Amino acid sequence: MKRWSHWLVSALALALAVPGALSAQEAPAPKPQPEIEAFERYDAENSVPKGATLFVGSSSINYWKTAEAFPALTVVNRGFGGSTARELLQYRDTLIFKYEPRTIVLYTGENDIAEGAEPAGVIDTLGQLMKAIRATLPCARVFYLSIKPSMSRIEQAGRQRMVNAAMERSARAGGGFDYVDAATVVLGRDGKPDDGLFMPDRLHLNERGYRLWIDLLGPRLADRRAGGMPAGCRT
Repeated sequence: MKRWSHWLVSALALALAVPGALSAQEAPAPKPQPEIEAFERYDAENSVPKGATLFVGSSSINYWKTAEAFPALTVVNRGFGGSTARELLQYRDTLIFKYEPRTIVLYTGENDIAEGAEPAGVIDTLGQLMKAIRATLPCARVFYLSIKPSMSRIEQAGRQRMVNAAMERSARAGGGFDYVDAATVVLGRDGKPDDGLFMPDRLHLNERGYRLWIDLLGPRLADRRAGGMPAGCRT
């Protein structure tokens, strides 16, 4: 808990240092999403395994054929287009906790920035989400995929890097999760996002792009020591 207190204090300090950074947190709570209601209907009608590997987040998760990508794992995919970190925090019971996952893969934060949230606000929200996950699922493995740059949102790259850098520092400081650099692998030799890894919209990954993410994440998922678990949870 001491580490988490330090993390949240740091995030708040950054928020106070950036003009307008708290505005995202003061915005009205997100409204219920039709996609979340659809997940609830599906779960009511079907058996969903406990202890699975849960992929959750925005359209980068939704479009990812995660069950095919990781056939050796029992996978639950709860990604939906346009979702934000604030929505994952608000609907954490429905989108995360109810499944009692053994492993959680998160991709979120990109849409918060696209909607105008300042990096400090996104960092604070992600800190709250990670704290909530650790409190409810103390032995779950948690992997945070960094925000990917894209030519469609190239003007947001600086703010994306600020969030990524803060999340990487938190993970290294014992923040209760592993940081996975999903951003660097989609850059070309010129340091810009490689359009050959993206769909024609220049925003979402294509099959080649996802292959890089699979190669990056696969070994981490196979490593039982990875995922930011407390030492007492490791087997």
